[in-house]
Amino acid sequence: MKGRTRPSDDDNILAPGSLRSVLFSPIALMLSFLPKFIRETIYVIWFNICLVNSIFFLYTCCLIVQIYYFNDNEASVKARRHRCAQLCHYFFRYGIFFPCPWITVDHPKIDWSCCEEDKVATLINHTSYLDAILYSAVSPPNIIPLNKTLMKASIFKLPFMGKISTWVGHFPVHFTSEQGSSVDQTQQKPVMEAFETYVTEGGGLTFCPEGTVNAKPYEMLSWRTGGFRITERNNMKYVFFTHVGCDKVWGPKAKVGGYPANLKLSVSAYEDNSKESNDPVEKEKLFKAKVSHMQKMMQQEINALLSWVTHREFAALSTLANRQSLSSDPRLYLD
Repeated sequence: MKGRTRPSDDDNILAPGSLRSVLFSPIALMLSFLPKFIRETIYVIWFNICLVNSIFFLYTCCLIVQIYYFNDNEASVKARRHRCAQLCHYFFRYGIFFPCPWITVDHPKIDWSCCEEDKVATLINHTSYLDAILYSAVSPPNIIPLNKTLMKASIFKLPFMGKISTWVGHFPVHFTSEQGSSVDQTQQKPVMEAFETYVTEGGGLTFCPEGTVNAKPYEMLSWRTGGFRITERNNMKYVFFTHVGCDKVWGPKAKVGGYPANLKLSVSAYEDNSKESNDPVEKEKLFKAKVSHMQKMMQQEINALLSWVTHREFAALSTLANRQSLSSDPRLYLD
């Protein structure tokens, strides 16, 4: 299933040096004279004002969508979820990231066509509470409605955001306790049956295979394999949405975020060259080997982003010696 093509990455409105940066440059200039602690406090306060406002107005608009598509037939349900997912993109992109120019997003040119097909599982490294917001803000509005996710059931109880998650059509994961990591199989069974039906019918999936926010963001935790059993049963294709920097904006253990950072991300399709077998024992070995290989590949993507120096960063280096020392490092590559 193909959708609209995304505007050129050269027009990335969230990138450093974009129109957004120009519009907010007078404010940035005034804040630059303040001490770092005061400046960052202002950043955090403003970011959270934007976050709360965006979620409130997103909730209001999604409620209007529920009223407009009030029928319970299949077409109306799909239309409601589609529009609510698109609204998440616009409110997160223009309501949170756009008015916070100290948070920038850089990425090489992205071919989003790998995400436009049916049965695509998008894997995201989990470094911060900002991960899902970044994914929704950056992904094209025709891609967002194609994917649903499995998320902690307690999120569905949050004011506004819980209802929005329900309206979009995400699926809850019920744990045995609030802080536990074990899934309550009794409560989860009907959810997974509904989820597998959704995938069987061609639905896409977005999830964090680490299963929790990583306290060491750039060293991936061991992946949980439960979700992959569903994706493998349905022959889903895999796409890596890899990013670095979210933990600088909103730390893994921080209650609030909004600190300045340059986020870097990449989107790449996983080339599946794994073998197949009908023998149950061999099949299980191949399954575990495939998941392990995907984790290694995604870790390589993270390492590449960490060593990536953009043109803007390279130009900001003040001395020729710095430039020479950087360019001599074979791990670095420029956009």
